[in-house]
Amino acid sequence: MELNFELYNEAKSHWPKSGRVILAHQTDSHIVVYQAFNDRIADALITAKSFHDPIVAQSGFSMTRMTWIKPNFLWMMYRSKWATSKYQERIIAIWVKKEGFNSLISNGVYSSCAHPLLKEEWMEQILTSNIRLQWDPDHFPNGTRHPTRRAIQIGLRGESLIDFSKNMVDDIIDMTDFVNQQRELLEANDMENLKVPKERLCSHYLRQVILIGMVKSTVHLTMANSRYEYVKQFEMPDPVLRNTWIVVRVDGKGFHKFTHTHEYSKPNDERGLGLMNRAAMSVMQEFGDIFLAYGQSDEYSFIISKTSQLYNRRSTKLASTFVSLFTSAFVFYWNEFFPNTKLQYPPAFDSRVVCYPSDKNLRDYLSWRQVDCHINNLYNTCFCALVQSGETKTDAEALLRQTQSKDKQELLFSKFGINYNNLEPMFKRGSLLLRQNKTITLYHDDVIKNAFWTERPHLLE
Repeated sequence: MELNFELYNEAKSHWPKSGRVILAHQTDSHIVVYQAFNDRIADALITAKSFHDPIVAQSGFSMTRMTWIKPNFLWMMYRSKWATSKYQERIIAIWVKKEGFNSLISNGVYSSCAHPLLKEEWMEQILTSNIRLQWDPDHFPNGTRHPTRRAIQIGLRGESLIDFSKNMVDDIIDMTDFVNQQRELLEANDMENLKVPKERLCSHYLRQVILIGMVKSTVHLTMANSRYEYVKQFEMPDPVLRNTWIVVRVDGKGFHKFTHTHEYSKPNDERGLGLMNRAAMSVMQEFGDIFLAYGQSDEYSFIISKTSQLYNRRSTKLASTFVSLFTSAFVFYWNEFFPNTKLQYPPAFDSRVVCYPSDKNLRDYLSWRQVDCHINNLYNTCFCALVQSGETKTDAEALLRQTQSKDKQELLFSKFGINYNNLEPMFKRGSLLLRQNKTITLYHDDVIKNAFWTERPHLLE
């Protein structure tokens, strides 16, 4: 098996500028990873074409200690200082079956915990797993840290290292001479002729396996390397776009029936709206990446920052976790807001995740929801007033069908003495939960006008 090389200046034009990515020299069936050793271990590995061989053990290589493989050539060069670091004078390239590499990624445990909620499970995994995954800053040829791109390295030991050697490695070659030649060009500042192995972004499926692995809450290590493991390939990747605002909206399911059964006040029930705010507060307290939430009626929208990596931006994970926590909090705090009303049956909420690329898009989304709040509240206030005055529901609907906003406000004032402007701001505008440092504060402000945003420029930074 032979490596293909290309000029560095040509190669870098094909590489992503940012993010957690796997760049690797690859074929349809194999991926190349690199390691650096001293002469004795390198010679043994190249001769044996395996890690699990008596001559490799005699060379001083340990199967019980963690050994790290790196698919990114320049990261290996940074780590070994282009084969000049002590005990890293030899660079070897290892040809690994793609399915084996995918297995390492999907069964590995990350060196740092993805989220505080997973810390206990992560601690258990980190103590027992023989496969470790770690993201580190990528580097330029001169060793300078790349500001926005990160490269992965994979640590192996014990049974996983044995399995890697026996079932995944097809070839091991020495590329020290090539490295030494390129180091001389680098030292001469001859960047035009500097070459690197031809590395490209790994396949879409492979990148998503990484995202799936980073946030899984439970890793069944006993299942690793079993013949049933292939079923993981049926999982569908679903990360939302990077550098976009994430909105997770939770909506009540069948709440017309629910509010009727539990005798909510019409057109607005302060208890119900207060309970919604309390449930939303619980979600915000759990997830620090939510900087703003907006709620009205039976819905709540949670806004997550553009740079957030919460659950690695997986839409199904975000949607399912948020709606689950919101629903459980709604039930948990029910008696606090409805002390004299027994919960007749479990409430249900659904959720969706939408990403918005620009600040304007996000502001327009919030404006849309607040306008919806105003329109619905104005209509419901008129409708309830008419029905309570003796009109049938059919007649009330017919009367309001032809009216505009100003007509409804005039009807309220002239017929019922209700000044719409004097109604509770929460009814007209909905509720805003804002995170300010470590405090979450409830507002009922107008998010449509510029004043709200100019007074809080940090929100969209």
